[in-house]
Amino acid sequence: MNESAGVNSVIQRFNITHGVNLLLANFVGRRAFRGQGRSARFLVSGRVGVGFIIPHPENEVLGISNMEHYEVGAPAWQVGAGLEIRLWRRLYADSELKYTRTREQVDVAGGTAESLLKSTHLLAGIAWHL
Repeated sequence: MNESAGVNSVIQRFNITHGVNLLLANFVGRRAFRGQGRSARFLVSGRVGVGFIIPHPENEVLGISNMEHYEVGAPAWQVGAGLEIRLWRRLYADSELKYTRTREQVDVAGGTAESLLKSTHLLAGIAWHL
């Protein structure tokens, strides 16, 4: 028997809260421009990371709530590039752009749900080199 129903009549709530927590091993390469070592004016970096995520699904499907819990998730990967500019002595302005991707499957009441998760992160701040 085929039936049509609105998504909200089947899935009342679906969240992966507390973040999509990444546990990755990163491989980073860094290159200095305009100077060497601690006197470098610019530092450019690239990174590749692989690992898995630790999601926290919270959902209600067909009126049944799942037990909220952390799960060991799917494999994930990340690529990124960064730039550091020396401001004064060992003080640097730091920025990095990262792209992360995983196809996550989480528990829901009576089964599982799957979603392709992609995110782009832009980070900026100040760094002190020791």
